Amino acid sequence: MKMRDSKPLTAPAEHDRAFKPTRFVQQPLKLAHEHMQADNHVKKNFRNEDGEVITEPRNFTTMPAKKGNCTSKNATFGGMAKHMADDYNYPKVISRKELDYHLSKLQDVPFKNRARKTPNGNFNSDF
Repeated sequence: MKMRDSKPLTAPAEHDRAFKPTRFVQQPLKLAHEHMQADNHVKKNFRNEDGEVITEPRNFTTMPAKKGNCTSKNATFGGMAKHMADDYNYPKVISRKELDYHLSKLQDVPFKNRARKTPNGNFNSDF
């Protein structure tokens, strides 16, 4: 029987190995034809003889101009809306009216669910 060779328990990491250059360095290939430019780029001069930039009119707009009175950031057609006063206690006024209506429907004396003995011996004086 032959004994196995003793190997190290861990393999060396990639960064621990010595640098080995590649055997073959790829050289650029010579093409069969030369590269031809698709179009000639002409640089436009947008300056006049004095060196000032010549501006052209706008091409198109994405939104038509607003019509009407433009007194604020958002255009309003009838001008600014007038201030309307608001009573912030109006919910309290409504609840008070509902309570008064409810109290007007109640009896003067609350209902008593107790049988009383009258001097005649009856439990109710209505009979």
